[in-house]
Amino acid sequence: MLIRYFTAVVLIVFSGLANAAEPSLFIKTPGKEIVFTRSQLLARPDVTVMTTTADPTMNGKSITYTVVPAAAIFKGISIPDDAAIHFQALDNFSAPIEKATLMNSAGDGATAYIAIEKPDEKWPVIQMGHEQYSAAPFYLVWKDTTKSRISTELWVMQLAGFSIDRPFSELYPNVVPKKNISNADAVMRGFKIFKVNCFSCHTINREGSGKIGPDLNVPYNPTEYMHEKYLRIFIRSPKSLRHWDKERMVGFPSAVIRDDELNDLISYLKYMSGRKV
Repeated sequence: MLIRYFTAVVLIVFSGLANAAEPSLFIKTPGKEIVFTRSQLLARPDVTVMTTTADPTMNGKSITYTVVPAAAIFKGISIPDDAAIHFQALDNFSAPIEKATLMNSAGDGATAYIAIEKPDEKWPVIQMGHEQYSAAPFYLVWKDTTKSRISTELWVMQLAGFSIDRPFSELYPNVVPKKNISNADAVMRGFKIFKVNCFSCHTINREGSGKIGPDLNVPYNPTEYMHEKYLRIFIRSPKSLRHWDKERMVGFPSAVIRDDELNDLISYLKYMSGRKV
């Protein structure tokens, strides 16, 4: 999981009344924006409690949260099957998430929930290096992750909301492999690994919403300046290759990206080195 250092930002929505402010969660569509305040979410009839198992953000601990099903807050919102859905965190951590993954409620896969920190029930503090942070006010958590693999990038702390936009290939044409690359090709498989695990922090060809890490193709692709052996080491465990005080990337072990998937990811990066803007 890519653990991020968060800025001390609190999202506040003013209701127009003095001292009447509270956190809120948004859903942005091309035509409108829907906002849910914390009070509104906590008052929903579908609010419940859920205990996570091996919560990656909480160092694998099981934590009990007050939650609402993520799919439920999208009720009544038309989302085209090819639409790009992005989550947004308060620190600008942002990435696409598949509609089928976010909306799943069939019981045959992992299910997404919005955890809500109650004003009088604060969540545990997260220790990151020498700093302490909170996942509040909202946190995207998952149930039944043994039924379908969920990237640790999709456990989104400090969740601010979701945006529904045009298809991914229209938004980021210079990130997607060309149409002559088949879905069975290692390059396309690697693109899918990149989109889930890397695109939240990195751009390609200056396209993307990730603002935490550097662009991975311009001016140079890491496959152009780093020996493949050490690139693999860096992806698996950055600290074993280099260290600095403000580092944010902690690596992707084989439990997150399998060896064959790492091969595909590198194939995609090599391919993109020939597709610079």
